[in-house]
Amino acid sequence: MQWDLFAKSNRLLMAKQKLYVLAENGWTNTFQRPHHLVKRFKNDYWVEVVAHLKYIPVVYSYGEEQLQIPDKIHTIYGLTGATITPFLDKVNLYLHDIQMKRILNSRSFRSSKVVYSWRTSDISYLNYCRDKILVYDGMDDWAEFFSDSDKKKKIRDNELEILSNAKLVLAVSQKLFDYYKEKNKNTILVRNGVDLEHFSSCIDHVKTPDDELYQFRDRPVIGYMGHITAWFDTTLVIETAKLLPHYLFVMIGPGSPDLLADLKKCSNIIVMGYKPYHQLPAIVSYFSAGIIPFRLNLLNESTNPIKLYEYLGAGIPVVSTRIKEVSLYENEGVVHIANDPVTFAAALEKASALTGNPHYIHQRIMVAKENSWDTRANDIFDAINRLI
Repeated sequence: MQWDLFAKSNRLLMAKQKLYVLAENGWTNTFQRPHHLVKRFKNDYWVEVVAHLKYIPVVYSYGEEQLQIPDKIHTIYGLTGATITPFLDKVNLYLHDIQMKRILNSRSFRSSKVVYSWRTSDISYLNYCRDKILVYDGMDDWAEFFSDSDKKKKIRDNELEILSNAKLVLAVSQKLFDYYKEKNKNTILVRNGVDLEHFSSCIDHVKTPDDELYQFRDRPVIGYMGHITAWFDTTLVIETAKLLPHYLFVMIGPGSPDLLADLKKCSNIIVMGYKPYHQLPAIVSYFSAGIIPFRLNLLNESTNPIKLYEYLGAGIPVVSTRIKEVSLYENEGVVHIANDPVTFAAALEKASALTGNPHYIHQRIMVAKENSWDTRANDIFDAINRLI
């Protein structure tokens, strides 16, 4: 039996070209753009992922789902501890370099045809990709994640080097597309998307007592999915919740401890924490609206939130701050824009009143359908095939 599985694996590998994914940091975090794309890359490629463990490990309850996506994972290990000292940080960088060189010098990597990466912190891999189709995925304005000017400059400089070496560049937003296109002519706009089959199941979900939100089935529920960190406007959410005491606000996802603590202080806000990807439809099916309460800053000017398409794919309206990429879809009953607690609360009331309207559900689904991950992956496949 084991030999049969091995033989089958070998036949698949020989039948497909090999694509390597060089991940930035870990792989077993929230379901993000690379996970969705890799699921679809596997249709045409044998996919191997290179990712390292976080030095201070975080236990994600859904990590097992991400581990099942690629055909193979190469894990780079580092020393762990309650805190990382400058000395341990240097040791980990040394260990990282040794392990990366071993993988990049391997026969397996040398035989790969395509390399897909969004790594900007370390770009030594560029020297090993000269004969490959290097696809750089600009899924965020990476430098804006840092407040330290030196770190920000390093990321900007590294990205410029990547752009000069990449055979294909993917830009997640119009702002990044305009910037990348000046540096690399072979840049295409590939916004985020939605697994429509997964999220549209919310519409037909039959509510049962086993559901986590079942006790709130007769109450308007406002939901958020994603990280809760510096770009998330905690004050906006709390003040809006206070204006709508009869509404329940449900927060799903990891976040900064101080921000999560602030949210928990509000009586009609529930912080659910991490939730496995396969459990999301049963939870989202209770939402009257999905929110994107992002701060208006340089980072979010380049953001194209996945949750926008996932909310719409679930058939629910969206209320968001005026983020450029979200505002493109502003339309009655689909996407509502507001920037302060009073207008945000009013928009939520208006959106919630239209949640079950068949006309608007159809419109939301149509927008989601036009922005599926299958469509995104096909755009990337077409661009890669033009380079082969």
